[in-house]
Amino acid sequence: MYTTGTDLARYSGNVSRSYACRNVTGITVLFFSIICLCCCTCVDRQGLNEKLSKSKLLFQYCYSCGYFENFQEYGNFIQQTFPGIVIEGQEFNPSSWWVVLANAFSGLKIVLIVCVLQNVNFFPNRLQYLWLFCQKYKFVANGSIYFVCTYLEKTFLSSGAFEIFQNGTQIWSTLQIGRLPQLEELLEAIKT
Repeated sequence: MYTTGTDLARYSGNVSRSYACRNVTGITVLFFSIICLCCCTCVDRQGLNEKLSKSKLLFQYCYSCGYFENFQEYGNFIQQTFPGIVIEGQEFNPSSWWVVLANAFSGLKIVLIVCVLQNVNFFPNRLQYLWLFCQKYKFVANGSIYFVCTYLEKTFLSSGAFEIFQNGTQIWSTLQIGRLPQLEELLEAIKT
């Protein structure tokens, strides 16, 4: 049996309509799947935002290490991501022995500078050449005393801490892990 041109046209029209129906059906299913996924994500995010709106983050940072800027950056990012979350920051206090040593160097710095300016010889006989240097070059001696003692003060007060607590539970510790968190790691720690 031979088919005519009109039969072929009808047959090809049916085929193209069936492909068109399949494409429209596939596109419709894909469209509704995307909408459902977005709705589920929005509902999940709203639930997460409601849960986190009652949450409090506490950042403890080492100011002398320059981690205050990191605290501000992380705090702004978290506030944009989770608007209801409460964020607080405070300086991490090192152990009391380190604070005592830093204060001792601070006092020593002042005493040494005043002694050099007032011509008070505090060096033993074996180190008189240092006294002569300090008297001859007072500006250089006082600058050296100031910078060395300030460096030692900051060294004793630097803890390297960047600790993050969520509702009293520690979620990140730079002292234990040895590095600052990536933003993705921080968001995952907050969500869990």
